[in-house]
Amino acid sequence: MWFEISMSSFITLLFITTVFFVNKAFKELQPGSPLRYYAESHITILLLLMLYALWHTLNKAFQWSDRIGPYMVYPEYVLMGLAVMMILFSSFRLYRIYKKAKKMGLTFHE
Repeated sequence: MWFEISMSSFITLLFITTVFFVNKAFKELQPGSPLRYYAESHITILLLLMLYALWHTLNKAFQWSDRIGPYMVYPEYVLMGLAVMMILFSSFRLYRIYKKAKKMGLTFHE
């Protein structure tokens, strides 16, 4: 169990670091830029996954599922479901950016 808690803690720390750098890049992008909208979606996905990792870590560390009940796992399902929905939404945004760039005559392959 200590291995799972230490790995979950490490992954949560990686998510925090990633959110920091994406947020730093987000602030550098022009307002109204399509990449800024995409970065906004990316930050939301990372935050949801970070909350999932944090909840999972706390659940395992304090054994909430054993002490309180098995329904303590439900927030993990909700957070993961929201993250997957945001990935779908973000993919749609990226596709729209591609279509707009293609309409402007930009190509993304050789």
